[in-house]
Amino acid sequence: MLTKKGYMLVGLFALAGVALSGYLSYVNLFKKGCTDTFITCSGSTGPVEILGVPNCVYGFFMFLAVLILALFGLKMTEKKGLHTSVLVLGVIGTLFALGLSIYEIFWLKPDTLPACVYGLFFYLGILITAWVSSRAKTEPEQRPIQ
Repeated sequence: MLTKKGYMLVGLFALAGVALSGYLSYVNLFKKGCTDTFITCSGSTGPVEILGVPNCVYGFFMFLAVLILALFGLKMTEKKGLHTSVLVLGVIGTLFALGLSIYEIFWLKPDTLPACVYGLFFYLGILITAWVSSRAKTEPEQRPIQ
């Protein structure tokens, strides 16, 4: 079970992800492209789109969902199901960002590191925090031998 410290750490990773993907979503949707920004979607090739929507928009909503769960985890006393939800979103987000990162790096071959790689690091932080806390919960309590 995630502790308050764990929810804070997950929230920080999610907040960083919301900031990154929110910025890229804004640039892609309202400025029509992210090739001239300080961080690029996938180098000079432009954004990767899924069903006509830039992938950073999907990342934004997934990071936002994790951030909301982390805030609930900090405020609520009964956290049943929150930890599992954070863990599941961490797995889904990691797989999503990993797949996009592999596609962008090996198929599109950008000049710079694509933004999906940064999103992958944020999702890995969320996943590792949730995983480590779930492992700590299931391990039996060790008592000293008397």
